[in-house]
Amino acid sequence: MGDGEGPCGGARYRVRYGWQRGTRRPGSQLSDLLFLPADDPGRGNDWLTAVAGHYAADAWKFEKPRGWSWYSDMVRAANAGSADPIGEADLNKTMRSIWDTEGRHHEQAEPGSDEFEKLVAVQQQRMRVNAEAARRERAEARPERPKMLIGAEFLSMDFGGVLWRVDGLLAEGGNVLLAAQAKAGKTTLRNNLIKSLVDGDPFLGQFKVSPGGVLAVFDLEMPDTMAQDWLRRLKIQHPERFMYVPMLGRGASLDPTDPESVAEWAADLKAAGVTTMLIDCLSPLLAAFGLDEDKPSQVRPLLEGFNTLKRQAEVRETALIHHMGHNGTRARGASSLLDWPDAIWDLTKDEQDRRYLSARGRGVDLSKTALEFDPETLALTLADAPEAEKPELKKALGRFPDLVRQHFARYPAPLSKNKIAEAVGGNKKAVLASVDYLVANDELAYGPKGYGPPTGVLPGL
Repeated sequence: MGDGEGPCGGARYRVRYGWQRGTRRPGSQLSDLLFLPADDPGRGNDWLTAVAGHYAADAWKFEKPRGWSWYSDMVRAANAGSADPIGEADLNKTMRSIWDTEGRHHEQAEPGSDEFEKLVAVQQQRMRVNAEAARRERAEARPERPKMLIGAEFLSMDFGGVLWRVDGLLAEGGNVLLAAQAKAGKTTLRNNLIKSLVDGDPFLGQFKVSPGGVLAVFDLEMPDTMAQDWLRRLKIQHPERFMYVPMLGRGASLDPTDPESVAEWAADLKAAGVTTMLIDCLSPLLAAFGLDEDKPSQVRPLLEGFNTLKRQAEVRETALIHHMGHNGTRARGASSLLDWPDAIWDLTKDEQDRRYLSARGRGVDLSKTALEFDPETLALTLADAPEAEKPELKKALGRFPDLVRQHFARYPAPLSKNKIAEAVGGNKKAVLASVDYLVANDELAYGPKGYGPPTGVLPGL
């Protein structure tokens, strides 16, 4: 609540509408007006005019001016505090007259006029205050600067860890983004990862896992009862090695951009001995804070917040799950999502409802490989070899994969399989098989308009 004495304050209204101070009258500040006793005879039309003038002026002092709703609520509340409040008709008339006058005053200030310069000065001061407040906020949240290390010193350091948390898929100390198509089985894959990290079983029956510490699972999607049932069916041998955090409907309690929230969660994670975080999934968290997943300026601070939480909690790895978009070729949303992780896992399914996993990143390279599912145990295992890596298949297809590549290098528009066969020519069966081969190798993708390069251009061409 301001005192209304700025360049567009309530003094103008007090003079215009004849407010005069007397022996029992308040001072000119808004606080004086509001503290006048409820039964004081001075709480009449002139008093209401002065109060409305203050609030009308105050409404324009905010960076985003407050509107009629705020103004009228404040004036009505002040009037209601009188033992004999002004009637509704007179109240509305006074509020509207002063509000319109104040609005014209701001809208009609001509550049170069004294009034315009006063308004500019107010706005500049507000911007300076906001900038200084932001600077102090950043300074309070700034972590300690790391020590500069001579190259020889850094290369001789023993970090005492393993190179891989999940062999070939998740590096020690790394971040992984699991992007999954809708209903492709991301929760089943997540639960299989939980079991492997907790019990030390090979992930998907193939990838060696280095167990250690405690896993924290932030579940923002599944109901508690369903999550419990699915995890029980996996028969986890060491449930004491993971912490389950039921976050459905509670996403706003985990704010990685708020230093206080980060400090509280970091303390809890550190006390529990957590070394790996799994967050399932990103969308509810974005929704909880009203963030747009397509805007890097909103997504990137959240991702950097996860890194801050990792550092403060002394957590080594983070696995973040997100939904796919873009015709099922990559995680939907801002490109920042692809910059943040050290590795990206893609979980997809085909027209026959078969599931596939592929992965890429720093030291990570898994071609699209089929997953086998046991409905009794909910266990997933990796097929023996990716279709795209079978040498006998490459030999049988001959030159036709290259012919399909050459076609899309010149004409990247999606086509049906039959149209591709017509465009390429030759052995139709070999062309159709080549399309399947290139899809399995992530060189082509299937979308609403047919088959085509995932990003519009085939890699390497």
